[in-house]
Amino acid sequence: RVTPTASLEGRRSREASDLQRSSDGLVLARNRPEPRDDRGVAEPGEGDLEPPSQWEADFLSEIDEICADTITAEKLWRIVGTRQLDALTHLDIVIDTSRQSVDDLGRLLPRLQTLNLDGSKVASIRDLGTGLQHLQSLSLNDAQVMELDGMSALPSLRELRLRGCNVSNLTPLCTHES
Repeated sequence: RVTPTASLEGRRSREASDLQRSSDGLVLARNRPEPRDDRGVAEPGEGDLEPPSQWEADFLSEIDEICADTITAEKLWRIVGTRQLDALTHLDIVIDTSRQSVDDLGRLLPRLQTLNLDGSKVASIRDLGTGLQHLQSLSLNDAQVMELDGMSALPSLRELRLRGCNVSNLTPLCTHES
């Protein structure tokens, strides 16, 4: 999944306790008070869930599209808030490379120098593809990184942050050019 760090302006906010969520975090329905009789006693047999509003359904549809299988230019436009992707030098996102391909990130962001994937799920550097030729700083703190294979695809990398990751083989760092 991709989790944008920028807020989606113009959206109504809801209290978290007002929404019932499925195991993957999607809103299933909004809680509504149980119907009560004149004495304040709950009436049996009435459901306590109200279907999502049209706004909620549209919002969830947009989030699902952003979280789909591949990062595209359109998704990045929504995440970063600009269509000038070729000028972007810094990106903060949360991804899950087991569910989402980011191979095209380097092609879509040719001038990217700093990439912050803290809190993501990235098993290996190889998952980031081969197009991040100008990337100088990569932060993968708490990103569940297990392998550093693929370091050769990041020739300009000067800074790598891996706090909270379980990397056991550092050999790929020894063979990295810088």
